[in-house]
Amino acid sequence: MRRPGPPGHPLALLDVLCCGLGAAVMLLMLVRQAPASDEMAMQVGQAQAALQRAQDELAEWRRLLTDTDAQATQAAQALRAAQDGRSAAESALQRRAQSAQAAAQSAQADKELLRELLSSAEADTPTEEPPPPKQLTGLRMMPDRTVILLDRSASMLHRNIVDIVRLRASPPRAQLNAQKWRTARDAAQWALARIPEGGRRRLLMFSSAVIGVDAPLSQTGVIRWERQGAPQQDAGNLRRQLDATAPEGATNLKAALQATARLSPSPRQVLIITDGLPTLPGATPLRSLRGCPRVNRPNAPIVSGDCRMSVFLNAARVAEQQLAGTRFDVILLPIEGDAQAAHGYWLLAALSGGRLLTPAFGWPTS
Repeated sequence: MRRPGPPGHPLALLDVLCCGLGAAVMLLMLVRQAPASDEMAMQVGQAQAALQRAQDELAEWRRLLTDTDAQATQAAQALRAAQDGRSAAESALQRRAQSAQAAAQSAQADKELLRELLSSAEADTPTEEPPPPKQLTGLRMMPDRTVILLDRSASMLHRNIVDIVRLRASPPRAQLNAQKWRTARDAAQWALARIPEGGRRRLLMFSSAVIGVDAPLSQTGVIRWERQGAPQQDAGNLRRQLDATAPEGATNLKAALQATARLSPSPRQVLIITDGLPTLPGATPLRSLRGCPRVNRPNAPIVSGDCRMSVFLNAARVAEQQLAGTRFDVILLPIEGDAQAAHGYWLLAALSGGRLLTPAFGWPTS
């Protein structure tokens, strides 16, 4: 027996179910598409980050390339400077070689002149003649290009301070006849007599200033040599000039050495006749010398022993720098209160191959 069915169309429920299923499927599809959009956004972000890193690396490479170009430019400039320096050095070396060659030729010419002078002196001097009086044993004078520096400062009047002060207040005749000053003049005369006729020489006296005895002395420029004349006539003229000059002033050894350095060609021998360390520093400020006062009175003599040694060493630098190769001999006369003088002048003489002599008291009359 059949049951009666539900009222209405039999497919209505199935349609409702199918529509619901379709809606559910659509909903599932929409829900599943959302994560895909987030993943794509993440990938886009990663791609942008990678692009930014690539751009940063490209900028870094460009910076490195710029630095490399700058370094290459600097290296090229340094190379050009080195090449220019090498060219300058080669030019300087060539000039020095030419100067050395000229100096060698000049030395050869001087050697020939010296040989001629020695031959002439040996021919003119009889072998049987006895040695002249007033000898300074051990001092050998060169026959050419010899300078004699005679100290004429006030200390050359006597060996002690009290008598120096007394003689400075005495008449000129008493000063000229002072035993120590006559000894100094005789030493200069003895040295000049050892130079043969025709030899080049200069006789300079120094105190606060430097003067030429055998010829006027120019204050600037090159100083010319004087030729040794006939023995008796030349000695007489120089003796009259020496006998007319009395000691005075302080001692400026540096100025005397600077004047000697202006001789052309350079001297071979310098004989210094003095009695102690210098007392004036020349143009050098006293405050720059060790042991010297900070304030300097113009032309005021230096009394301190340490300061005087500093002044002497400052003057000796002229001999070291401008008179290299010149032999220095020293005749040191006595004076009280200057114990360092012998050591300083001995050092100057020894370093140049010369000698230091101290004549006996009363020489040359004893």
